[in-house]
Amino acid sequence: MLLFPAPSPAVVSGWVQLLTPLAIAILTMINVIAAKMSANRALAAQLATVEVKSALEIHNNRMDNKMDTLQATSDATHTLVNNAMAVQLRITAIALRRLAELTNSPTDIQAATEADKFLEIHMAKQAQVDAAIEKRNP
Repeated sequence: MLLFPAPSPAVVSGWVQLLTPLAIAILTMINVIAAKMSANRALAAQLATVEVKSALEIHNNRMDNKMDTLQATSDATHTLVNNAMAVQLRITAIALRRLAELTNSPTDIQAATEADKFLEIHMAKQAQVDAAIEKRNP
C-alpha cells in the first residue's frame, strides 16, 4: 500500500519541465566553476614553471661563476707549476753545461745537451698552455 498515490503523467511532465532548466543551470554552473578551477591550476602551474626557470637560471649563473673561478685557479696553478718547472730545468741545464765545460766528459756533454733539449721542449709546451689560457682569458 502506497502512502501517496502515483502522480499523473501530466504532473510528472510539469515537474520535469520545471526542474530541467534548473538542472541545466546547476550543471552549467558546475562546469563554469570547474573551468575556472582548471584555469587557476594552469596559471599556478605556469607561475611555478616561471619560478623554477628563474631559480635554475640563478643556479646556473652561480655555477658558471664557480666554474670560471675554478678554471682561473687551475690556470694560475698550472702557470705557477710550469714556471717552477722551467726554473728547475734551467738550473739543471746550466749546472750540467758548466759541469760538461769543466770535465769535457762525453757523458756530461750529452747530459747537458739533453737538459737543454728538455728545457726547450718544456718551454714549447708551456707556450702552448699559455696561449690556450690567453685564449680563454683575453
